Amino acid sequence: LLKHRVIVIVPMTNAQGYFNNKREETVDGNSVDPNRDFPYASNEDCLRSVASRTIFQLAKNMLFTIGITFHGGDNTIAYVWGSPNHSKHLRGKRVAEEAPDYTAVRAVADQLQEEAGSCSRHNIPQYRVGAMTDMVYDCPGGMEDWAYAFGWSNSTSDKAIPSSCHSLSKDELLGNPDAIRFPFYLIETAYNKRPPEKSLGSQEGIFEKKEEDGHIARNIRVVLRTVDLAAPYFRNIKFEKSGNSLNVIWGIGGAIKATSYLEWDYGPNTELKKSEIMRGKGYLNDNYTFSQKLKIPTHHNLLRFSIVAFPDQEWASQRN
Repeated sequence: LLKHRVIVIVPMTNAQGYFNNKREETVDGNSVDPNRDFPYASNEDCLRSVASRTIFQLAKNMLFTIGITFHGGDNTIAYVWGSPNHSKHLRGKRVAEEAPDYTAVRAVADQLQEEAGSCSRHNIPQYRVGAMTDMVYDCPGGMEDWAYAFGWSNSTSDKAIPSSCHSLSKDELLGNPDAIRFPFYLIETAYNKRPPEKSLGSQEGIFEKKEEDGHIARNIRVVLRTVDLAAPYFRNIKFEKSGNSLNVIWGIGGAIKATSYLEWDYGPNTELKKSEIMRGKGYLNDNYTFSQKLKIPTHHNLLRFSIVAFPDQEWASQRN
């Protein structure tokens, strides 16, 4: 993954708030909550905090495809929507509308939930999963909805981006908006914001679930799965020759499900052959593989082949 991914880590976005043991930053003598300071479904008095401006500039310059923000106070993996303009009243409570990419966003969240698991030894339950409005609450100016919709909101009927923001000009705010349109998952890691040290886990649980599992170990696994899902790729392509046959074996990473097939011929002016379409899973380990045996006729000295894959095609379908 390190050869094919750029991973950006901001260890403590709200450094001032962490130092002062409160969620707000002090800006020009006023308290500013960075969690409400992004230019989405907000007024023009936004991007005042160092934390929000840091994320804003990173997103404009990095072309992120997926992100995670870790918080404390709940046990939840949450996704868009979490803003008031995309919530509605249903049976006496506010609930989120489905996002345009709900199918994909939910599928990834379910994968992260499975990867995290639970730990009965330390009384760590499985993460709850759902939209931010449903799992936590809705609020204007949230980072997650901004990251998802900033790049396309004003070109649609959504139109939730302010025309200016605090000290930024319109060009500074709206320049290069296409860079910012990615799912940003909110993970509330524990009900207790200061969980006991013994519940943090050990390095044995980083790559697979162990009895000694804990908060840090399971969330590192969540990060690794997120990094993997940033983009699909072929992995572990191998060849096993036996007599006049060649077995081509391959895997697909960066996906949850995939269909794949092999095409081959024996040189120019020979028939292009195609294997049956195979269905399987795409994942980090070696258990999920595709394979196709090819005969190598003695009268040909050339074999050409290509592997074709279609990862997570159901993501193109929405329920609504």
